[in-house]
Amino acid sequence: VSQSRYDGWFIDNVQDGKDDCEEYWVSRKKLMNLKDLCQDILEHPDDERETDLEPTEGFFFGSYEKDDWYYQDLENTVRGLERALSLPDSYDFYYRASW
Repeated sequence: VSQSRYDGWFIDNVQDGKDDCEEYWVSRKKLMNLKDLCQDILEHPDDERETDLEPTEGFFFGSYEKDDWYYQDLENTVRGLERALSLPDSYDFYYRASW
């Protein structure tokens, strides 16, 4: 998962709005929700959503346009999450922003 693109999603959906660089456990359900969101954006790029993954502007993030890099990130994220979610249920997942 391209961390910088998803920091806001994790802060809102996993970290109760706290951006504190701490480690947070992420449920499989939350990861499935992120995968489904990425797939939905890829399949219906022009739809408006209440929750979306807007590009983040900045040196480390790249363009803030929904360009080829943006969609490639989404495709990579879907593949990575599919691999992670195929692991046995005994695996735990954690997220930490690196700021």
